[in-house]
Amino acid sequence: MDGLKENTFKHAGEIMTSVMLALRPDLVDMPAAKKGLLNSENASIKMETSRRCKFQGYHVEIFRMSKELTDTGAMGDPSEATKSKGEEIINRWVEYISNFIDEFKKIPLSA
Repeated sequence: MDGLKENTFKHAGEIMTSVMLALRPDLVDMPAAKKGLLNSENASIKMETSRRCKFQGYHVEIFRMSKELTDTGAMGDPSEATKSKGEEIINRWVEYISNFIDEFKKIPLSA
């Protein structure tokens, strides 16, 4: 999507915050929104999300609590989030899911 600085869905990042601004702006405190960087506790294991890391060139799924990885609670940068971006993201999700359902219905199911 044009205009997004982040290209992955991160906790309290631009995408998630934009969606929340579109759905429940009353739950978003933009003045308190701070960029969060993931802390990797091991130099050879780079955390990418709370459940994904990279080790020796490969991705590994693990689970860590957000509070173990970031001081702010954010794993991205919510400062670029806007309601209009959130609305566009939601519209694209709905279109994608609708298209998937249409294609899935074409798969013959055995009885």
